[in-house]
Amino acid sequence: MALIMETEKIPSLVMKFFSTAFVSLFFNAVYNLVDALFVSRGVGDNAMGGVSIIFPFMIIQAAIAQTVGGGAASIVSRMLENHWGVDGIWWSFVLAYVLSSVTTVTISFCGRKVC
Repeated sequence: MALIMETEKIPSLVMKFFSTAFVSLFFNAVYNLVDALFVSRGVGDNAMGGVSIIFPFMIIQAAIAQTVGGGAASIVSRMLENHWGVDGIWWSFVLAYVLSSVTTVTISFCGRKVC
């Protein structure tokens, strides 16, 4: 992998790494669209409005998950060279749980019309 990063041109590297992020966000959007259509046909228009309101929060959640996942993978791979990989995995889980807790508390307070 390091050889690819040193020898390939930057536009091809950007496209190579961009494609995985794009595909995951695309399937997340397709999931939300199908979910909204399913709810609207099964429950009604008001329920579809509720699903549509939640859509931006799901995008934010996916962005946080990709950020933590990408950063954790980088940290763990660098720590494995020094045989500290378990510490990197531990701190990645701690960071994921802290961000999940903060996001959950923030959204629950906003649901009570505090925000």
